[in-house]
Amino acid sequence: MWTFEIFGLSFFYIFYFFFITAFIGWVYESCFVSIKNHKITNRGFLNGPVIPIYGAGGTAIMLATTPFKDDLVLVFFAGMFVASLLEYVTSYLMEKLFHAKWWDYSDWKPNLNGRICLWASLFWGVLSVSMQLFIKPAIDKLIGKIPEFEGKIAAYIIFTLFTADIVYTVICTVQFDKKIAAIRSSYEGFKTELKDSYAGLKENYEGFKVELKDRYIESANKFSFVEKRLVNAFPDLKFTNVDDELKEWINERIDKKIEKRNNER
Repeated sequence: MWTFEIFGLSFFYIFYFFFITAFIGWVYESCFVSIKNHKITNRGFLNGPVIPIYGAGGTAIMLATTPFKDDLVLVFFAGMFVASLLEYVTSYLMEKLFHAKWWDYSDWKPNLNGRICLWASLFWGVLSVSMQLFIKPAIDKLIGKIPEFEGKIAAYIIFTLFTADIVYTVICTVQFDKKIAAIRSSYEGFKTELKDSYAGLKENYEGFKVELKDRYIESANKFSFVEKRLVNAFPDLKFTNVDDELKEWINERIDKKIEKRNNER
């Protein structure tokens, strides 16, 4: 398995290239969001210090551009296309699976369904050129220093932890989605009942909305650590199965719980 080759590169090399670029992406994203949020933030879908889309994107760019690495113009456009396609597909699948948009470029013009935008794609192109000129040579030296036997043992451990992290996070996220869906169902049912009983009475309507939220948002106070971390890590997270008003309320409750937990430490 470890000697299997793609474009002349062993699976051992590709494995470590994936995780090194996934870690670099996690460091970059976590630093950026931590500065933006003014607090330390683990920016990633998983709990561990890796962001798979960076690992997959970096590895895909490296494999796609290595055959013509000396033509930097071709490297730029090929890398831009491959990474943008991966970002779009990942966004689409995650939205369909978890009923949430984890990032949104709608405010960046031009964009395609808010999943990718021109500026992000240009960034991927620049990163592709940087990959071949600077990043890949540095990673090559790093991987070259990994002893083969110890490296294989470490790879099995890394893969096991990575798989367990994926399974655990997906289970938590599916439960999160069910909680949000239950809140929405209760919210919509209560709104219908309220409109039928108190049509035209805005002050009562607003009062009952608060009562409704206090009654059914209680599950938000029981969100797991992973669920709270995901909302904290993705400040622009948009639930597609709740309206903006309810999403704002959910985020507010989660932020308060996180703040309370931090103050108790």
